[in-house]
Amino acid sequence: MPNLKTVKLWVIMALTILLGAQTAKAQDAVKISGVMFGDIYYINQSNIDTLKGKYGFLIRRINLTFDKKIEEVAAVRVRLEMESPNVDKTPETKLAPYLKDAYLSYKIGNAKFAFGVQPTIILETPEKVWGLRSVEKTLLDFQRVVSSRDLGVSANYKQSVAELNLLVAKGGKNKLNNYFGIKIQPFEGLTFDLSGRYELIDDSNTGLLLRPFIGYEMPTFRTGMELAYYKKGSDKQGFASIFAVKEITRRMEVYLRYDRLMQANPEANKITYMPLSKLSKANILYAGLSYKIIKNVSIAPNIAYAMYDNRNITNDLYAKLTFNAGF
Repeated sequence: MPNLKTVKLWVIMALTILLGAQTAKAQDAVKISGVMFGDIYYINQSNIDTLKGKYGFLIRRINLTFDKKIEEVAAVRVRLEMESPNVDKTPETKLAPYLKDAYLSYKIGNAKFAFGVQPTIILETPEKVWGLRSVEKTLLDFQRVVSSRDLGVSANYKQSVAELNLLVAKGGKNKLNNYFGIKIQPFEGLTFDLSGRYELIDDSNTGLLLRPFIGYEMPTFRTGMELAYYKKGSDKQGFASIFAVKEITRRMEVYLRYDRLMQANPEANKITYMPLSKLSKANILYAGLSYKIIKNVSIAPNIAYAMYDNRNITNDLYAKLTFNAGF
């Protein structure tokens, strides 16, 4: 994560470019949007003894997005983001700022190209169908298998019911990450998405992630199922997730989600707001409801319960009241 001085420099440069590119036409102005969400939480059970019984308030995410169209074929996006530290940190710790997005995109017919810090392909479709990002991340994002952003060059091509995606990225500590995906929507509401990532970790080690997803959306109901196979060096992992969201009234919807870790996840104890045990397979249940108070403002009472195959590890039970506001 860049330090604060670097973030400030990037922000100044990006905003200077964006604002300098504006013309006198109103439609050419920079579009600004933002979102904030967080929780009032209580940890009833935890695999970490020091977290049991802890309660508090977290602002999990604040972001501010600047979008600027450059004629009809090109656009620039800059997104700044801040988040609270882990639940095991002291409340006095300040929110950590960083640059979430910074990319230029260019369209040529049905193709779109982008360069910079941009969303990775794998998370996009499940997150859209899930539609409750403020409540929780989707499976592979939550389990820290896939980062939501990477620095690289991407290509997207849409034709009829099919869409192809490629992203070649620096890959953090890896030498190279190659993301790929194909999405098919045979009719309105139904989506098949097969995405993956090939990692060049170093000169002698590689990694492969394959993630099929199927989602179905109706005006008052949506559901999805996600599977994943991840091989990194000699280690192999399997993941699964299934969820359903039902609208009860125009303001309220309820949801239920089940995630399965088929092997212990070595990254599980690093999950920011619900650190899990890295020593066991697990079943995780999420349940709750979301209530829209006014446009773009909602609250969601919800629970998350992790049950470990290893009975010597204490299960995790989190109760939360999540708030979400955007503009």
